[in-house]
Formats: sequence, structure tokens, C-alpha cells
Amino acid sequence: TQWVAFRDRNKYFKRRLRRLIQNPLFGAWVEFTQFSKHVKKLAAAATKMQSVTRGRATRHRYKRQRRAQETLRNFARLIAAKKLSNERREKVIGELFASWGPEETARRTARLNEAERQRQLRRTAFVQQKEKAAVAELKKHFKTPDGQLQVRDRVAELLQGESRAELLPMHNDQRLQFAMQELIARCATVTRQLHSHDYTAKNPSFILCPFPACACSLTTEAQYRSHVASLPLHVDLKHSFASCHLLLRHPKGFALTRSYLLRTHGLAGAINSLDFWAAMQEWRKTPTARKEFFKRALAAYEMFLAEDAPRKIDFDAEMNNSIASIRSRMQLLKHHDGEGYFQVAQAKRGLLRQLLGLSAQNYDKWSDLHVLNPTMFNEVEWGGFQNVFTALERDAQFKESVEYLEYQKLYSSELLQRDSALLEDCKSHRNNLIYEWTVEFLSHETALRNKAEEAALRCLQREADRLFHSWSEVEVHRRMLQVSYEEQVRYEMSALVCDDAVAWAEENVLDFVFDFYVRSLLEKMWAVPECQKGMLEYSGLLKSKLK
Repeated sequence: TQWVAFRDRNKYFKRRLRRLIQNPLFGAWVEFTQFSKHVKKLAAAATKMQSVTRGRATRHRYKRQRRAQETLRNFARLIAAKKLSNERREKVIGELFASWGPEETARRTARLNEAERQRQLRRTAFVQQKEKAAVAELKKHFKTPDGQLQVRDRVAELLQGESRAELLPMHNDQRLQFAMQELIARCATVTRQLHSHDYTAKNPSFILCPFPACACSLTTEAQYRSHVASLPLHVDLKHSFASCHLLLRHPKGFALTRSYLLRTHGLAGAINSLDFWAAMQEWRKTPTARKEFFKRALAAYEMFLAEDAPRKIDFDAEMNNSIASIRSRMQLLKHHDGEGYFQVAQAKRGLLRQLLGLSAQNYDKWSDLHVLNPTMFNEVEWGGFQNVFTALERDAQFKESVEYLEYQKLYSSELLQRDSALLEDCKSHRNNLIYEWTVEFLSHETALRNKAEEAALRCLQREADRLFHSWSEVEVHRRMLQVSYEEQVRYEMSALVCDDAVAWAEENVLDFVFDFYVRSLLEKMWAVPECQKGMLEYSGLLKSKLK
């Protein structure tokens, strides 16, 4: 009420007044105390919130550090596992390469040898085919009047030559046959040489021995070195011969060797032999049917072999006969009128033509004089190569020159590349083995899975048959009961009534039998003294005496 509120305000006013008079700072102290408690509560709450926040931040930073550390550890494990797997893989590949490399090299060499053998067989078949065709054409020519005239002229030439002593004992037909066989042999020889050159130009071998008496084709450098070192035909050659030949066969090696010879000897001496040998190598790559075949041979001849050649080569004395033969043949080929085997010629005038004053008869003549033989330069080519080889062998500074060292580096790098390629092939072979093993394993796994599924299906079929048989028996029994119940339910009430009646009749009969039979039996037994005594003893009314 208002009075109560007024009284409370007065009491509060008096209390405040007394507190101000007696202790004016007490109120401030109370407020300060309340404020301090409030600040402490705020500080405790803030401390709690700060600890929770700092804990969460620290926990988050700690978890992030742990995740980073775990990631780094996993990465380190991955690097270590990768390094270990690479080391083991390299070790396994090295062990495999140690056994597979020589075997694969032998297999590749065998394949190259087989390919070279097949090449030679194809060349032989090709040359034989061309030879047969040329011989057949020549024999066909011999059946013509021009051919018969040529044979007679050839007999006359042979009678005037070295074969005179051999032909004089023969009669005319034998002489004609002899001349024909001689021309056919020349035709077969020159055809064989030309088409062998053509086939080799289109399908060259890896290495062809430069020695004219050998001319073996080889498939690897190792075979060539062994061939030069072991064959009795090359017993006079030095061991560095094969290395020199391989040096000049290498494009970069040839350029470096030529650069060295040009730098040290100038455009003379060994450099001429080297350029002639290179020109011959290019000439041997040209088929005989092309015009460049004769042009390149003529250019090489006029540059290096002719009498007035600007870069004439100094050969040994044993080459003089070969060079003279080449010069005479090239002079003839330079001025020939036509090309090919058949040329227009004049027969010798017979006695009748001389008497009648007629000119000599023209006819088509087969001749190989106007055909450039590919084997004509073999000896001089070999001589040029020997000049280069001898010059390099005698030059002690060649193997210390910048050019030779550069070639050695290049050759070493090529060997490393071959080894690397062989190693890569080994890795591919290993991957193929793994792939084949995987495919085989998958096929076996598929077969096992199919067998397992087949066995499972059989077991399931048997179990299904067994369960069906059991279920069918149970179902048949249940159905029999159901059918029996359905059949008996119609007579159940009648049967129950009949059973009840029979049961009551039985009880009545039993009661009647009991009432009549038991009572009558007891009366009959009671009439007999001994039975009476036994009945009394049995009932306990009379004590039995021991006997």
C-alpha cells in the first residue's frame, strides 16, 4: 500500500543518511564490491571462453600439423617405396638382361644371317632368271641370218687369235658350236655381273668385304672383325683394317677423316684415294639401267684414273695392268654409237662380194664391248682403299687428332644408344612376359571360376532336388491329412455319436459284469473254508500263522 511504500522510503532515506553521516564511503565500497564481483564473473567467463577458444584453435592447429606431418610421412614412405621398387626393378631387370641380352643378340644375329641368306638366295634366283632370259635371247639371235653371220665372223676371229691351235683340228660345225658356246658364256657372265650389281644396289648387304677376292657379305660389325681377323685370305691385313673400314663406312667418320686428311695433306695424296673410294661407293648404289650409272663411272674415271686426270691417284705397280685395261675400255665406251648388247656391224667381204665390188654386209651383232662391267673397278677401288688405310696407319697423329677423338665419342655414344635400346627391348620383353603371364593367369582364373560355378550349380541343383523331394514328401503328407480330414469330416459327427454310444454301452456292460461277477465270485469263495480264511488274512482281520 502507499503507507508501506512511504515507510520503506523513509527507512531507506534514514539508512542512507546515517551511512553518509557515519561512513560516507561505505556505499561506494558496496558498489565497488558489487562491480568487482561482476568484473570477476566477467573475467571468469571470459577466461573460460578464451581457454575454450584457444583450446579449439590450438587443437585445430595441432590437428592440421598432425595431418601435415602424416602427409609428409606418407609422402616420404611413398618416395622410399618408389625408390625401393625402382631399385628392385632395376636389379631384376639387370639380372634378366645379363642372361637375356647375349641370347637376344645371338637371336638377332641369327635372324640377320637368315635374312642375308634369303637375300642371297633371291639374288641368285633373280640373276639366274635374267641370265636364262639373256642366253635364250642370244640363242634366238643365233638362229637368225645375222646371228649365223656373227658366229662365222667369230670363228674367223678365233682362228686368227689364241684359240687357233684348238680350232684347227675341228671341222666347221664344231668350230661354229665352239664360237656359239664362247659367246653364250660371255653373255651369261656379263649378264650375271650386271644384274648382281642391280640387285645389290637395290637391296644392299650390311657390310661387304672390300677385298676383291673375298667380297663376303656380313651382318654385324662383330662378324666383320672376326672375319678379317680369322680368315686365312686376310692374313696379310692388320687388325686395324676392319676398324678403318668401319670408320670410313660411317657417314660422320668419313666426313671427319676427310676433314683431317684435307687439313694435313691438302687436296692430294690420300684425299684423292678417299674421294675415289667414296665415288665408287656411290656408283655401286646406282642401277645399271639408269643413265647415272655410266655418267658417275665416267666422272670418277676422268677425275682420278685417266691419263690427264686432274686428281690422279698414285697406285702400286701391280695395278698398272688393271688401270690400263680400264683406260682402254673407257675410251671405247666414251665413243660408242649405241647402247646395249646388239650393235650394227659390218661383216668381212667374202670372195663373191669382192669380185662383184659390193660393200660389206651390215648385220646386228651381239657384243659386250659397249657395256660397262660393274666389276671393272674392283681392283682399283681396293687399291684406293689400301692407299687410305696405309696413309692413316702411317700417320701417328691421326688417332690423337680432334677429328678421330670426336668420332670415338660419337661411336661410343652410338654403342651406348644400342645398349640402351637393347635394355629397353629387354624391358619390353619383360612387360610382354608379365602381360602373357597375366593373360594366362586370367584365362586359368576364368576357367577355375567357370568350373567352380559349374560345381556350385551342380551342388545347388542336388540340394534343390533334395529340398524339393523333402518338401514334396511333407506336402504330400499334409495334403493326405487334409484330404483325409475333408473325407472324414462328413462322417465325424456320426462317428462321435457312435463312439459315445459304444463307450456308454461298454461302461454299462462293465458295471453289470462287475456287479454280477465280483459279487458272485466272493460269495462262492466265502463258501469255501480255506478261501474264507485266506480272504480274512488278506484283509487283515485274521493274523496268519507261521508254518
